[in-house]
Amino acid sequence: MTTIPQRQGPAEPEPEVLFCNVCNQSVPESAVREGRAVRLPSGVAPALGGAGAAGAARDSALRGAIVVAVVVVLAALVGAALFLESRIARSQQASLDAVVDLQRTVGRQEERLVQFEERFGLVASERGIGEVRRALDATAAEARDETRQVGEAVDALVGKLEELRRTLGEIAAGQVQGQARAALLQDELRAITRDLAELRAMPRVMVAEPSPRPDVSAPAPPVVPEAGGDEALPPQLLHQVGRLGDADAGARFEAVDELLRSGDARVLAHVLPLAKDPDPFVRRLVLEGLGGFRSRESVEALLTALADPEEIVRFTAYASLKAVTGQSLPFDPEAREDQRASMQRRWRRWWDENRDSF
Repeated sequence: MTTIPQRQGPAEPEPEVLFCNVCNQSVPESAVREGRAVRLPSGVAPALGGAGAAGAARDSALRGAIVVAVVVVLAALVGAALFLESRIARSQQASLDAVVDLQRTVGRQEERLVQFEERFGLVASERGIGEVRRALDATAAEARDETRQVGEAVDALVGKLEELRRTLGEIAAGQVQGQARAALLQDELRAITRDLAELRAMPRVMVAEPSPRPDVSAPAPPVVPEAGGDEALPPQLLHQVGRLGDADAGARFEAVDELLRSGDARVLAHVLPLAKDPDPFVRRLVLEGLGGFRSRESVEALLTALADPEEIVRFTAYASLKAVTGQSLPFDPEAREDQRASMQRRWRRWWDENRDSF
């Protein structure tokens, strides 16, 4: 705003006692009386209009200043409004996010409360709590009883297992002792047969007449058929072949033992018939030796021997049969006769199916 010219009069200039809020200048009080300024509560402001070109210029300048001031104020207001709107929008978004989180938290708490009510709905009263406690006490007592019973059963089972282990140990020890006694008996029998052979080879004047055999009803030993190719056997083996028909069981036992020890497959045809010898020791020795000869004839003789009346002979036949065939079909030499016959038929069926490829 331009400076308002002051009138010159004859008197002294009036003191400047007022201040224009528009043009930021001092205004004399006479300008208010003359209508060139307007009194406001906070000061004075120039009045619009005036005389002459000076008044028009002054008014135009005043309007421009007012417009500029209004524009500046409006711009400041718009900026402040935009700033406040942005702050309000951010505050609203933060409030909305907080409300959503609060709703989620409240939802989770409500779900927990529902679960709590479902779990403890049956015990909402003191009576219900008492019933549940009694039920829990009864269940705990039953569990303790069952645990005690299970512990007693386990202890009894452990005792039975210990007793069974001791029994098996005794059986194993008895079996070892039995095998040892059988081996000693076999060695003694061989020694006796050798002694008998030496006595038989002495002159008759030095040998007493043998006493009659106590078992006169025993069948005579089988006659060994002549087999072709005997001429190729060594003389000592031919001698033993001739002794296979001896009436004395000890002589036959010794002859079989010598022939089997040779390992010559040509002696098999001479030894096989003695698998049915009247003496069980001779039969057992023959069947034991057949375990070292893989042939169809050996298998046939061993299968037949599974029905031998002597348990030791059946046991030896089964062991040699497994060694020759490589099979482990079950057979219990100590089982009942009908059970042994069933297991023997099973072995027969296997042999009928595999004889041609053996």
